[in-house]
Amino acid sequence: MELKEIALFDATNRQGKNEIGFNLQSTLFTLLLSEYLKGVTTEDVEYLTVNCNGKLTETKIDSYTIKKGLSVVIPYNPISFLELTTPEQKYQEFFRVMNEFVFPVFQEKGWDYAPVTVALEKMKNHNYRIEFLLKGTPKKVRIKSIQPLSSLESMKLHLLS
Repeated sequence: MELKEIALFDATNRQGKNEIGFNLQSTLFTLLLSEYLKGVTTEDVEYLTVNCNGKLTETKIDSYTIKKGLSVVIPYNPISFLELTTPEQKYQEFFRVMNEFVFPVFQEKGWDYAPVTVALEKMKNHNYRIEFLLKGTPKKVRIKSIQPLSSLESMKLHLLS
C-alpha cells in the first residue's frame, strides 16, 4: 500500500470563532505535500494523521487508528508555528516538524523517508502558492501566499486579492 497523505492537526489549542488557526494553515501544507508524496510503501497505511500536543514529552503512536490510517501524537505546540510571520518561516518550521517528529515514526515503522524529503524539497519550488479550481467557475482562485491570518474575514480578503 502507498502512503497518500500526512496531515498535521492541533490537539493542544482550541481555535477561536472566526480565527484562522493551525489546522487551516497546516491543511495548505498537507495539500502541497500530498501532491508530491509518491513512493512511500507501507503494509496497511494510506493516511498518517499527526496530532500536535504541546503537553507531551515524547512521540506516541496512537493505538486507536482508522481503517487504512495511522494516528501519531507528537510533543509540539503549534503556537510557535502561528507566531511566525513569513511564509518562508512557516515552511522552515513545517520542514523541521516533519524531520524532527515524523521521521522517527518512519524509522520505527521501517518506511522509507526519502520520498518525503523529495516531496518537501518540491514544495519549496511552489512559490508559496496553491491554486484551486472552484466548482462552477471558469477562473482559478489563487492563494498568493501562506500568511498568518487572524480571522475568516481577513482570509476572504486575502483570497480576493
